[in-house]
Amino acid sequence: MDAIIVSFERKKTRKFFFKFIFLIPFFSDAISLNFDGNSYIKMNLDIRPISSSFDDVFRFRFRTNEAFGNILYGTGIQGDLMALQLAKNKLLLTLDLGENIVDTISAGSLLDDNLWHDVFISRQGRELTFSVDRVVVKYRLKTDFNRLDLNNDLYIGGLPGYLTGFINTRKNFTGCIENLSFNTTNIAHEIQDDYNNKNFVYKIFGNIHYTCQFQPVIPITFNTRESHINVLGNMNNVLNASLDFRTFNDYGLLIYHQFSIKGFFAVFLKNGKLMLKIQGVDPTTGDETPQVPLEPFDRKLNDGSWHNVQIALQRNRIILTLDGIPSTTIRTFQMQTGQKYTIGGGIPSYRGFIGCMRWIYIENRFINPEMIGSENIHKVQESDITIKSCQMIDRCHPNPCEHGGTCKQNHLGFACDCGDSGYLGAVCHVPRHPFSCTAFMNDNPNTKREDIKIDVDGSGPLEPFWVTCLQTAENTIETVIHHQNEAPQKVQGFLQPGSYIQDIKYDAPLEQIVHLVNRSDNCRQKLKYECRNARLLNSPSKSIYYC
Repeated sequence: MDAIIVSFERKKTRKFFFKFIFLIPFFSDAISLNFDGNSYIKMNLDIRPISSSFDDVFRFRFRTNEAFGNILYGTGIQGDLMALQLAKNKLLLTLDLGENIVDTISAGSLLDDNLWHDVFISRQGRELTFSVDRVVVKYRLKTDFNRLDLNNDLYIGGLPGYLTGFINTRKNFTGCIENLSFNTTNIAHEIQDDYNNKNFVYKIFGNIHYTCQFQPVIPITFNTRESHINVLGNMNNVLNASLDFRTFNDYGLLIYHQFSIKGFFAVFLKNGKLMLKIQGVDPTTGDETPQVPLEPFDRKLNDGSWHNVQIALQRNRIILTLDGIPSTTIRTFQMQTGQKYTIGGGIPSYRGFIGCMRWIYIENRFINPEMIGSENIHKVQESDITIKSCQMIDRCHPNPCEHGGTCKQNHLGFACDCGDSGYLGAVCHVPRHPFSCTAFMNDNPNTKREDIKIDVDGSGPLEPFWVTCLQTAENTIETVIHHQNEAPQKVQGFLQPGSYIQDIKYDAPLEQIVHLVNRSDNCRQKLKYECRNARLLNSPSKSIYYC
C-alpha cells in the first residue's frame, strides 16, 4: 500500500502575526530605554496590535554589564511563545508556534561587556535567521506550523513574578535598549508618546529613563602572559582586595603581594579553579609559616563569564569569596602588607593571566586602569595590554565541533573533544564507524557475524546506530536492526479485536532506517506468533481457527 500523506493547516483566530525579515527602518533620533533591573514595560496587544505584512522587522541594539536578563517575552492564547533572554552572556531566542514544540536558538557571546550589540531576527515560516553583531545563525524550526500569534501582553525589559512560561532566568534586564522596532514601529517612540498622550497602550513598572545613563566600566585586557600592572599599597595589618575577571585559560595569576615583613599571598587559577597560596609569620617564633595552598571552590572558572573574587586577610583569618560565596579559613599567622601588588603576571613562579579584568579594588581603593602611570604598566609592545576594552574572542560560539563535540579554547585557539560521538578529526567530522555492513565485511572478510555501529550518511547529520552484520550461506550481506521486543512476550486477557497493541521501538531512529532501506536491495520484517489454545482469527465463516 502506498503511503498516505496528509497535510494540516492550522487555522487560528488571530489579531496579528509576526514573520521577521531584514527590513531596517531609519529613525533620525534614536531613543534609548534604560532599565535598572527592577523595571519593565507591558505592552497591551489588544489596544495596539503590531501591524503585520508578509515582510516584517524585528530589530534592536543593547548594552549591559550583566550576564542575565529578560529582554522580550510574549505569548498567545493558543500556546504561541516568543522569549528573548540574556543567559550566561549569550542571547537565547525561544519560539513555540503553538504546537507545543519549543525551539531555543543561541547567538552571540561575551555580550555583558558594556558595548553596544546589534540584534536582527528574521523568520519566514520555519526558516529562522538570528544575527548578533553580523554573526549569523540559521535555523529551521522543528514545528509544522508557520505563524507566530502573540495576542497576549508583550513584556519588554523584564517580567512580573507570576509568569511561569519557558524562562531561563528570573532576572530583569539591566542596561540600555535602543531602536527597538517591529516593522516600521519604533517602540521607544511609542512608549514616550503614550506616556505624554495617555493612550494606555504601554504600562511602565519601575523607573525607565530615555537616555542611556550607564555606569562607566573601564576593563583592562592582558593579552600576553608577561603583561601585568603594579598597584601601590600601604603598610597595614589587614588586607582587602577584589576584582572581576573573565578568561578561557586554565592557568593565570590574578593577584600577587609580597608582605613588608616575611611571607606573601597569591590568588591564581590552576586547572580552571581558584587557588590561594599564603605564607605569613608565626606570631610566637617570628619565623615564616609553611606555605598553605587553599582550593575551597570546586568550580571551573575559565568559561568566559565574569567572576568576582575577593580576599580579606587579618590575623589568623583568611576569607576568600567567589561570586558572593565566602570561604573562611582559620590559620595561625600574622602579616603586614607591603608597598606593591602585582596583577596579571610578572611573577616567574606563576603563569601570567590572559583575559579581562574590571572593578579592581586594592585596600578598598578603586583602581582606574586609565590612571595607572606608565611606569606601573609592564608590556613588551602596545598590543600586550588593552585598556577600556575587553578584547576576547569566543572561538567556541557558535560551536565549530560537529556532531555534538565539546569545544575547549584558550588564547591560542580551540580544540574539539569528540568523546563517544562516533566521529574523529579536528572538528569531529570524520566518521569513526563504517558506512554499511558491506563496507565492514569488505574490510573484515573472515567475519560471519558482528554487532557494530554503522553511519549511513558518513559525515552527515544522522547519528550512528547499532546493527548486526550477517554474511549468509549465499554470500549475501544482511543488516539486522534489532528492537526491544525480540524476546517472547506473554499476552493474555485480550479478547476483543484491537484490544492488544504492541509498539515496536527499533534501535535506530526512523530517519536512519529510511536512509538504510533506500540504499538496500530489499527489506523485510518478520513477525512470529506462538500460541496455545488461543483464537488467532475470528472469521465471519463458521470455521474457527485455533493454533
